[in-house]
Amino acid sequence: IRRKRISSYGSGDKVLWFTDIPRDRGECRTPFLSDQPEESSEFWLEVRKKHMPARPPVPQVVSDWVRADELDQPENEPELLPEITVLVERQVSDPDAPHDMQRTVVETVPELRRLADHPEVEDAWLEYLVEKWEPWAQEMRRWQEVQTVYETLDFMRRRLEEAEERYELVLAIGLLQWRDPTGTAVKRHVLTAPADLTLDAARGLLTVVPAASFDRFRVELDMLEFQHRPRLNEHAIGEQLKALDIQAWDGTLVAPLLREIANSLRADAQVDETFQRADRIEERPRLSFAPALVLRERQPTAYEDLIRKFHEAAENGKLEGT
Repeated sequence: IRRKRISSYGSGDKVLWFTDIPRDRGECRTPFLSDQPEESSEFWLEVRKKHMPARPPVPQVVSDWVRADELDQPENEPELLPEITVLVERQVSDPDAPHDMQRTVVETVPELRRLADHPEVEDAWLEYLVEKWEPWAQEMRRWQEVQTVYETLDFMRRRLEEAEERYELVLAIGLLQWRDPTGTAVKRHVLTAPADLTLDAARGLLTVVPAASFDRFRVELDMLEFQHRPRLNEHAIGEQLKALDIQAWDGTLVAPLLREIANSLRADAQVDETFQRADRIEERPRLSFAPALVLRERQPTAYEDLIRKFHEAAENGKLEGT
């Protein structure tokens, strides 16, 4: 029996990279991005929902000269239209009046107006843009950065609630990127730990903590063909994982683990101790710190554990005579 290996994250996985979490927002707290991680070491990530800032209304004199949808896009500065057509009322001769009578009627007719002829509009617009719209846009962009993280976490929470038996949430570190000898692109983390995600609805607070089942981080190498997996010193790795405990943000504990895995994998394997991940996958293996939260389908591990045990037993000569 052989199950298909999952070499990379796919469309069915939801990945929240810690590098995408804003650093300078009080609504996002995590020891991974803190200069003082001990102050928030009881959780891996905490995100508080923030009220969306309301856009200030434009002056009445300007309202016809700018598109409303452009005003609501904080990433692009809106511009005034060079000309507009407005409907105005005018007195015109009544075509139905008798020839010997001069009578007028009021008609609504279109009138073209050019911005160059209305400096008062440009003056009012510049004042609004500088004093009201730009401060709002800056605050809105900051809100969007937090809201994106909050919505991603909330999606993960809802998916887990709907089908906890099918999905699992893990904190993952040590991203392996490699085009292996079979030509397959590998992009998955090698160290994972189960995580719980809770919602304090009254406060709008989402919190990620180590799961109750957490024992220690697990080494995952099932993204590789069995013959390409590194032969690790299980005892040494186990001691390092025990020392790591939940402190996955501590580079002094994580880096030796990544180096041992990388150096056992290939002589040309490289370790990058930053949050960044490579833009492209190469034939030289690369392991990056690259912490992330991953929502994925649960995978059976009994087969992998059985193969590992047989392999260990064979190495120790315990299968002789069986």
